[in-house]
Amino acid sequence: MRASLTAPGTLALLIATSIAAGTATAATTSSSPYATGYAEQVIDVDDFDYDSDWQPADSPIQVRLVIHAGNTISIDMLGDAIYDWDDATVVLEGQPDMGLYEVDLGLNITSSLRFDLLGIEWEGEVGDPIEFMVEDLAPFLPYLLPGNPDSPLDVTTEVEKQTVVDYQAVDLLVASAAVQVAISGELNTWFETTSVTVTPDEVDGGAAELVYHDEPQPLALAEVEPLDLAGASAQLSGDIVFTPNLHAWPSVIVDVLGTEYTLAEFDIPIDLPVFEDSWLFEPEPLAFERPEPADPEDSANPDDTGAPDDTAGQGDDDKGCGCAAAPGGRAGLVAMAWLLLGAVLLRRRER
Repeated sequence: MRASLTAPGTLALLIATSIAAGTATAATTSSSPYATGYAEQVIDVDDFDYDSDWQPADSPIQVRLVIHAGNTISIDMLGDAIYDWDDATVVLEGQPDMGLYEVDLGLNITSSLRFDLLGIEWEGEVGDPIEFMVEDLAPFLPYLLPGNPDSPLDVTTEVEKQTVVDYQAVDLLVASAAVQVAISGELNTWFETTSVTVTPDEVDGGAAELVYHDEPQPLALAEVEPLDLAGASAQLSGDIVFTPNLHAWPSVIVDVLGTEYTLAEFDIPIDLPVFEDSWLFEPEPLAFERPEPADPEDSANPDDTGAPDDTAGQGDDDKGCGCAAAPGGRAGLVAMAWLLLGAVLLRRRER
């Protein structure tokens, strides 16, 4: 899991600091994975119908587009909740690119043509309905609280102009026609987390309200024995705005009795609705393991064995030199540090 890339480095730094000081440092924090996500069909294909009507008005050649649209947005985040047992605080720690935004927008386009040229009139659909899909995704740093460098999430999906309808030489008895429709535009999504509420299990009241990135908040967990788990839950809420801005670009060439008439490409804005809402994610369980208390003997000087000072009476040049360090002193501490680091790395891999 990618969340393991940062914590071991931090732990190694703490271990190195302890070695330099000649003492052991006991862990006072524990972490719980926190994964949360939300998805919604913000435009329902059964509810949205767009009819351009006949365009351009008063033209002998006209195009009509009927469009059904469906759109889904999802936001997923993965990281850790960190609990400090000494300070009784909780904070969220996301890892780069472990958040994922996804959007898809599907269009069902039915094109119709009518003309009145040289006394010849025709009206009807050209070809079968066309399916057109726009998809995009973007990674980010969870959990998008204010102060997060990626917050608010602001993603614009560019839809480059491309032909989606292309009917050539449509046979209309005494006439033929070539109809093309291109689509272009952009989709913009804006999202910001407003808060993450962490609620302890088996404790009345006292929920922590996280409202700013990397800022711990007080939280009292249930009293548990060392190495037992204290439970909680986290629920994220945020605001989202989805703004689609798409355009259709039809053009037509009609041949009537050997005479060619052209309807030059023109713009038909597709009136898709703007979606604005507040999302409340599902509460997700957390579990924090209470660390073992520090052994008082671990904080003693590892070179102090309590034995009489054999160096008494030596010259002043040898006083306090520490040259005869006992086995298992500084070198033993280094070995313990590497063993501890290896155990943590193995444990995180097993997660």
